[in-house]
Amino acid sequence: MTSTETVFQYGYATVAILGAQRVFEASPWAEIVQLLLEEGLFVDSADILGNTALHHASSSPSSARTVLLARLLTCHGADVNAQNCFGEVCTIGAMQMENLEMLDIFLFYGANIDVEDVDGWSPRRLFVHCAPGVISMTRKWIRRRMGIYAPYGEKRCDCCGKPKSPVKRRMSTLKLCSRCKLVRYCSVQCQVTSWAVHGKTCRPFTAANAVVLTPFYESDRGPESDIAFSCVPYDLCFGPKTVIVKVRIPRDKWHAPRTGSDLVVVSRSRSLVCRVRRYDDPREYDRLVAAIQSIGVEGLDAFFIAELQHSSCLVIRISDPLAEQPW
Repeated sequence: MTSTETVFQYGYATVAILGAQRVFEASPWAEIVQLLLEEGLFVDSADILGNTALHHASSSPSSARTVLLARLLTCHGADVNAQNCFGEVCTIGAMQMENLEMLDIFLFYGANIDVEDVDGWSPRRLFVHCAPGVISMTRKWIRRRMGIYAPYGEKRCDCCGKPKSPVKRRMSTLKLCSRCKLVRYCSVQCQVTSWAVHGKTCRPFTAANAVVLTPFYESDRGPESDIAFSCVPYDLCFGPKTVIVKVRIPRDKWHAPRTGSDLVVVSRSRSLVCRVRRYDDPREYDRLVAAIQSIGVEGLDAFFIAELQHSSCLVIRISDPLAEQPW
């Protein structure tokens, strides 16, 4: 089980991965790999370029079959930190291809995000330039390894751990704490159980932990520029609306923050899209920028819980930044 095939020196684990990526008929790839593992398959066999089976699994669009095979190989000791002849680890391929399930497997099995390739690029340096889902996944594992908690890190009840229902408009949808808006519960019972601990730290929105901003909606833009650039939530007639917002500081062509420029505020559903101008309230603007630069991705964008009280008043809680969201 240690020999290779073809002039490219593919090991049998790599052959199974390549087959699962290319043969779309119902083939028992998992059973084949399991049988090979029982016969002593060498899971870290490298090809002529030093790529292991995990490199090949992560460097192409993933499917349920390749994810399952990658999980089988890592469960049986495949090295998630193996480097090819260019110094790349399999985590880099997963980030570049936005293979989130594959990336989650590698990080779960201890992938080192500080391993550099021959050009000096490591997964830690690369992930901030990748898609939002990659940033969210990587930062989640960084926080786990450091033992740091961030609100909204996972879609589950903060008391019992029950995940959010994937079906909309179900009774199992998570409910927010009405005071701080930071803790989520699946039922009243969980809220009552958790209050003995959460009640000691629960704080409502105040002038000390939040900023009050005046949103600016640019209504004169035509469809040729961006038809969704400005949008006011339509259901404010029912009272203030609590939303998760992404606040971004614009950057210049050298990727440096453009000091004093309008901040872009957007919700996931784009029910809220607006800008925040500095001259509307310089003090609150500067507080928000300082919070983003201290905790945001590259100091350019961050996620917060916010309350749109009416179309001209947006309150953002800056004392408790949220975990990076995959959007």
